[in-house]
Amino acid sequence: MAVFGRSTDRARTSSRFVSWAAIVAKTLSVAAPVAATILFFWARDSPAFFWWAAGILLLSLVLQLTSFAWERRLAARTLVNSNALNTYISQMAAAVAEMPGQSGAERVGTLNELARYAVTALVNVFHDAKDVRAIAYSLGPANDRLEVFRYAGVRQPSGTFIGQDAGRGDKALDFVFNSNSSYLFIPDLKKEKPEDYGGSGNGYRTFISVRINSSTDVHGMLTLDAADVGDLTEDDAHVIEMFANILAIAFAETARASPDNSADSR
Repeated sequence: MAVFGRSTDRARTSSRFVSWAAIVAKTLSVAAPVAATILFFWARDSPAFFWWAAGILLLSLVLQLTSFAWERRLAARTLVNSNALNTYISQMAAAVAEMPGQSGAERVGTLNELARYAVTALVNVFHDAKDVRAIAYSLGPANDRLEVFRYAGVRQPSGTFIGQDAGRGDKALDFVFNSNSSYLFIPDLKKEKPEDYGGSGNGYRTFISVRINSSTDVHGMLTLDAADVGDLTEDDAHVIEMFANILAIAFAETARASPDNSADSR
């Protein structure tokens, strides 16, 4: 299974510029004809306005072509991300499909590789987000902690969520065991402090946490966070859920093969 490197800041900045340029060009392409119409009206009394109006109409045409070009470029980037996402998911699904025929030790190895692949893939899919980081947590044997299993990104995780700490550990465990929703999305930590879960907030302003669970068992949690507000949206939670669901199957298959051989065998 291939592991992809992190995208550079240059690529992230370029993508943001493409989005910004497309919006600006489209806005100006609408405003320019309006201004030209007004100037043509004034040109009835002052011929000099005619040339201004003609120039603005020409500018409008250029802006429309520019807007179209930037939108095409943005659509191409979106398509590339979509194709990459399909590739990641299909490769993970193929690896999970082989697990029933593997030994217990082999399943542990596959689970480890799938978790590593999942967090790396998420960082690549959301490479436009500043300082994006993905973390997969596994539930401890006594169900009293969420331990860092695998992570990818520019920042190291804050550490294990430990139960009975009257703080972030209890809240994280309550989320994975008792939440009515499969995910938690916080758009801006400075404006919204979640009651049912409290991340550290170190180096990030927005995050999405998704439970890794099957219909009967809880296996862990998958999170994605970023430094800038607006880099993640609620729709992104559904992308993270796809990875979490595949990891849930892998965790369940590993536990089924070796009940005493947990994901801690890494």
